[in-house]
Amino acid sequence: MYNKRNIDFIKKHHPHLTRYTTYFDDFYNHIVSISMKHKDLLEDGIETPNNEHQHIDLIKEIENISVDISIIIICKNEERVIQRCLDSISKQTDNQDEIILIDTGSTDNTIPIVLDHYPMVKVKHLEWKDNFAEVRNYGIKVSSKKWIFFIDADEHLEENSLHTLKHYLKVIEFLGLEKICVNPIIANSNGHIVRGVRRIFRGSEEFQYFGSIHEELRLDIKKYGQDINEISFDNVILHHDGYETHVMEEKNKIKRNTKLLKDMVVIEEKHPRWVYFYARDGQSILGSEEYLLLLKRTIELCHDNKYYEQYKIRAISDLIRFHIDINDSKKAKYYITQLKELVDDFSDVFYYETLIKINELKREYAILLEQSINYRNSKSIEFGSINSNLFHIDMLIAILFFEIGEYQRAFKLLSKLEDNKYEGFKDKFIYLSQALKEYIE
Repeated sequence: MYNKRNIDFIKKHHPHLTRYTTYFDDFYNHIVSISMKHKDLLEDGIETPNNEHQHIDLIKEIENISVDISIIIICKNEERVIQRCLDSISKQTDNQDEIILIDTGSTDNTIPIVLDHYPMVKVKHLEWKDNFAEVRNYGIKVSSKKWIFFIDADEHLEENSLHTLKHYLKVIEFLGLEKICVNPIIANSNGHIVRGVRRIFRGSEEFQYFGSIHEELRLDIKKYGQDINEISFDNVILHHDGYETHVMEEKNKIKRNTKLLKDMVVIEEKHPRWVYFYARDGQSILGSEEYLLLLKRTIELCHDNKYYEQYKIRAISDLIRFHIDINDSKKAKYYITQLKELVDDFSDVFYYETLIKINELKREYAILLEQSINYRNSKSIEFGSINSNLFHIDMLIAILFFEIGEYQRAFKLLSKLEDNKYEGFKDKFIYLSQALKEYIE
């Protein structure tokens, strides 16, 4: 069977055929996630040809599979990024592909830039009606190629990603994988990596998007996308910077997203996706009570459904963060226990548990600081001590100020000790003094 194990066997025993294993070799080696429905097929693979000639003929058959792509971009007032986006795409497309840009009412230089510099781009105009799914579905309707790839204007393709994708789509077609969506890796500018956003699929399989915002790709509209198979590769990558603070503020995305998500919660009140995103995106607008209720409602709606587990994990993680922020470590620990039951070996668990310990240490430092200050105020000169002027106690207080984040007060006290040529705990003094100077400057 053609799977990773047998490809390794071919490479070992028939090294002259190595170049013919590339399609499968790269395909299997770069899979980072796949839906359960296709795992068995990919592990089993397909029957291995009886001889080398059949093997070569089979690979040539894959090479001859035609893969063309409609790349669809939705935009409105994107003069900041549209050239970056289109440059990354146009360098990787060929004459078989098409690039469609759907503008929903730009008033800046977005469209003139496109018309002047990218004549190959098909520009479409659609009135904006507060519904991203409607715009994406219009893009599907006007596309003409076998595969569809949605790329947002504030994203750009990593070099060779499109060539690599076509390579994998040939294998997907050869293996007969149906109702499948390829999820690109989305690398956000803050270093956060996302791999579950459905962007690449066959235009002929009646896929459609649903939802005014954070729209969801579906087949049967009532199955919430659970009937779609997914696969992700680590080298099909989009870079995204649309969540940077200045961009969010400039486009007023928080207010817009919250309004649209509130409507989606009404439309599909039992779908945890909308409830969670409404809480997440609206946190700065919603009151604390409503925010907490929405997160708890998300958890309830997820039940034990594995398909919804991602929302449950996120909601619990957000609840932990909220309670840490208000110094309620008891409730934070309660939700950490719940999170560990879902994903024990998870960076969020380690982070929150460690953060709680740090906060507990800071509270101990605060107690020690109060005790040290009271002790210092009760003393004056003390002959025969480490330092008669009690500078060693001042040093303790400076260290404790530093540990609880009172850097200005720590620096002021350290400056006093420096002026008085106090050299007790010299290494610690030098370190703290230098660190504080750099921090303040």
